[in-house]
Amino acid sequence: QLTFKDIEGIDQVKTEIRELVEFLKNPKRFIDLGARSPAGVLLVGAPGTGKTLLAKAIAGEAGVPFFSAAGTEFMEVFVGVGASRVRDMFQKARKAAPCILFIDEFDGIGQQRSSTSMGSDESVQTINQLLTEMDGFEDNSGVIVMAATNRPAALDTALTRPGRFDRIIHLPLPNLQGRIGILKVHARNKKIEEGLDYHKVARATAGFTGAELMNLMNTSAVVAVRRGAKFITEADVFQKMGRGSTASQYDEDIVPPVLRKTIAVYEAGRVLLGYISPGYDEISQVSVCPGGVPTGYTYFIPQEEHLESRVITRGYMEARMVVGIAGRCAERLVLGEANITTAGGGDLDNVNNIAREMVYRCGFSKRLGPVALMDTEEVFIGKGRTRAVANIGTELAAIALTDIEELVEGAEAKAYYGLAVNYKPLQALVERLLVKETMSGKEVEETL
Repeated sequence: QLTFKDIEGIDQVKTEIRELVEFLKNPKRFIDLGARSPAGVLLVGAPGTGKTLLAKAIAGEAGVPFFSAAGTEFMEVFVGVGASRVRDMFQKARKAAPCILFIDEFDGIGQQRSSTSMGSDESVQTINQLLTEMDGFEDNSGVIVMAATNRPAALDTALTRPGRFDRIIHLPLPNLQGRIGILKVHARNKKIEEGLDYHKVARATAGFTGAELMNLMNTSAVVAVRRGAKFITEADVFQKMGRGSTASQYDEDIVPPVLRKTIAVYEAGRVLLGYISPGYDEISQVSVCPGGVPTGYTYFIPQEEHLESRVITRGYMEARMVVGIAGRCAERLVLGEANITTAGGGDLDNVNNIAREMVYRCGFSKRLGPVALMDTEEVFIGKGRTRAVANIGTELAAIALTDIEELVEGAEAKAYYGLAVNYKPLQALVERLLVKETMSGKEVEETL
């Protein structure tokens, strides 16, 4: 059984979690004080943040039975099957109380009922049965219903009212100390070289979920096996972190020298602008054609305060646009207008998306002023998005588009100017990348 010793990175929610454990261990203590038992607990978080793992650990820590099911298991073609399965599941839980009844992928069963849904719909009957069962719990039943979802906006509002899933626990991305703990947990059963700096790895993995950290340690072990080593080194971890899902090694001869230089120019442009932009993210690593793969990457370490608060400034958004379009500008400056490649298509999409967000959602439009152009949609079954661009007129849309174009063109002008002024450092970085292939943030700083 899993316990709290097997999980890390949940310091922010430990207080609420321990209350649940205490109730499961000694429900009489709460009942004697007149405290109502929590009817339902909803775990909300991005995929991979450990919602299912946490529910299992709570049951293991309290030493109570753990019943689990996925929301999709209740939905069938035949009407009434889902409601029947809900009844059976709750009946088993009552007999085994105190226990935890866990429903994973809860949005598969508890999606919002729309006004167009018929009373005979399988999904509607299943939700209605779930609501009925939860209303039937007594305060001393000893059954805690837990559910997990990464789409809380898609849930029916009747499920989150007091008396049902009234305890909502948000699982954020792990902070620095949480990531260090998670890395150490997944290193327990692996042969790690002495001196591996977990703090350094944790800083470089800002924004990673617990599942991504677990996968990083597992795939790092594969890298070590592939090179015939007996221990996993820090270099193995950083190599896998940079290459992501690229697992195959290729002969370097498949990357022509001209393409290799083009990739080096593109990545060097992004690195240089990221380095000189005030307040921008720290450079962790840059690589050109790693393992002979005809691609490149630049990894910046996201700032902890941005990840935890999700509040960023206009200046930071503009800096992201400048860095995003810098690779394209570097190609134009070094290789010429005719040799700009399609490699920056993805980055260009990101730049345009940031500009749209600034105009449509953040009210940073120069002509329209602090006006948000986003509407709230009614959440119908099958729709995951709850926000969309408002139904604005042609004239207003043209003004907004003009502002978006100016933001993107302004970012391009800043990037081109920054690269032109720092042309010699740009050339030095390109030459160093072609020789070394992969450079750390410290090596980049020494070069510039």
